Amino acid sequence: MYEVGKNLLPYDLEVYRNYFLFGAIGPKGELIQSCDQILLRNLLANWYEHGYELVGFNSKSYDDRVMKAYLASGGDPEAAYRRSKEIIEGGDRAFEEVPYPSVDLIRVLPGIMSLKKLGVIMGHPRLQE
Repeated sequence: MYEVGKNLLPYDLEVYRNYFLFGAIGPKGELIQSCDQILLRNLLANWYEHGYELVGFNSKSYDDRVMKAYLASGGDPEAAYRRSKEIIEGGDRAFEEVPYPSVDLIRVLPGIMSLKKLGVIMGHPRLQE
């Protein structure tokens, strides 16, 4: 059964020319980190099968699309990096269908244009780069 706030798994990506890292807080509150596309595909499939969705900040415009490129390439970090550069340098912020559901907080919270600002509003005791 889906419960608002209970079935959302926060995630983020780190993308460099030769490195891709997926990070999330799993269903039991555990830290999940993976550079392996097979493990990532299996995690996503399992989570969605059990009613979980990823949640990120600006994820529809960036993270979802970069992860899609990474998975479509068979786990090539260079493909994720190229897609990342296309989005950032080209200003490409268009919505794109991805093969899994996710929630983008920037779309749910209009006017909050920075993740740090959101953290301040939510009263997080620690913010860092």
